[in-house]
Amino acid sequence: MSNSPFRSAKSRPPLKCVRLFCLDCMGGSRGLVRECREISCPLHAYRFGVVEEGVDPRVLRAVRRQCLACVDGDREAVRFCTGEEVCVLWPFRFGVSPQTVEAVRRRLTAPRELALPGLEAVMSGKRKN
Repeated sequence: MSNSPFRSAKSRPPLKCVRLFCLDCMGGSRGLVRECREISCPLHAYRFGVVEEGVDPRVLRAVRRQCLACVDGDREAVRFCTGEEVCVLWPFRFGVSPQTVEAVRRRLTAPRELALPGLEAVMSGKRKN
């Protein structure tokens, strides 16, 4: 599976990933992607891999909506999705770039200074003595 388009999805722009997703959805047929009439699909406006004039440029929000639709609106299922190897949209499932997800993860898991009630008074008393 080394030639899989899903392996390098993190390094691809989200619009290109949407294009690959639409091609996969339509069995690899560019013509079927062009003729797609499924306007209820959150990715429909982005299926060509470009943001056309008059289309909302927030493609990551559309990817998030698509992921939620895939799991019937279950946010926990999106969070713990195991489709990394089979879905080109997986890195963008939170509606933000993978770099943003990593930055938030680092911030949330970073060691924090422990602050206990009354500890400041004890520590300040030790410093005086």
